[in-house]
Amino acid sequence: MNALKRHLIVTNKGNATVAFVDPDAGTILHTLQMSTNPHELELSADASHAYISLYGDGVYGNNIHPGTQIAVIDTQDMMLRQPIELGLAAPHGLARTPDGMLYVACDKGNAIVRIDLKNERVVDRIVTGVHTHWVVATPDGGQLIGSNKDTDHLSLVDTRDNSVTRIPVENGTEGIALSADGRVLYAMDHVAPALHVIDLDKRAIVETVALEGYPELAKETDHMLRVTVSPTGSRLAINGFRYGLLTLLDLEAPYRQRRMPIGPGPMVMRFVDGDAEVWVANGDANTITAIDVESARPIRSFVTSADPLAGPESFAFIPISDR
Repeated sequence: MNALKRHLIVTNKGNATVAFVDPDAGTILHTLQMSTNPHELELSADASHAYISLYGDGVYGNNIHPGTQIAVIDTQDMMLRQPIELGLAAPHGLARTPDGMLYVACDKGNAIVRIDLKNERVVDRIVTGVHTHWVVATPDGGQLIGSNKDTDHLSLVDTRDNSVTRIPVENGTEGIALSADGRVLYAMDHVAPALHVIDLDKRAIVETVALEGYPELAKETDHMLRVTVSPTGSRLAINGFRYGLLTLLDLEAPYRQRRMPIGPGPMVMRFVDGDAEVWVANGDANTITAIDVESARPIRSFVTSADPLAGPESFAFIPISDR
């Protein structure tokens, strides 16, 4: 039986590339040029394909030439396949559900697009009426939650009938993540360094936790905060792009926080080896940094491109067979 190695696929939005990286050796295996800047990515259930949102040549609020496609990549051959045309502008957040559907938040299209991954075709467009930038799905795929940034609510979608209801969040929201059972949503505030804990059954905020040591920014500033949940569900990793900070937050009250400086422009985070490490893409550099959770200290960094401004946003682990 072939041995399996773990490689990374990385979206470098700064230079419009997707890279395959061996994180153990710290080497770049292959690079693909995209038609426009890639942002978020989601893998197929068997990790044989990667689906990547081609957002456009700008950023939220200043994306003059938005993309309209999802790039499709064969992760074993490291080759581009036929892209999926969405017919809506500025695809960003992605969520795959157990029934083989991929949901894509299109912020300039004011909608979430549903794709059937079996034939890689659009089957539906769910209108949220606002600039939905991120989307997550409950474990059973029955509900979607859209984060709308500078809008005063989250969008809760019932995937059975595409009905959309609102969960009020006065300041708007940034990055979002779900608890393992899909009953609690963690949402970062749009204009303050704070975490909202939301009960999805109640459709309401039940607690707000201020982040320690994050300076206040101007009220109109997009704080660009992200959050992810550890596999055990015992802690969160939170970062702030504008702050260059990472916080490890234990979910048992009183929410112990450990804060540390991280690379410039932190973006997507993933826990590795259970809760042992958290890896962070440094979006204003060309590196991913591994953090030891126990000591809350960096272990090492590796590059995702020879370009110092490659700007990695997202990454995922893929098994690669030794041939």
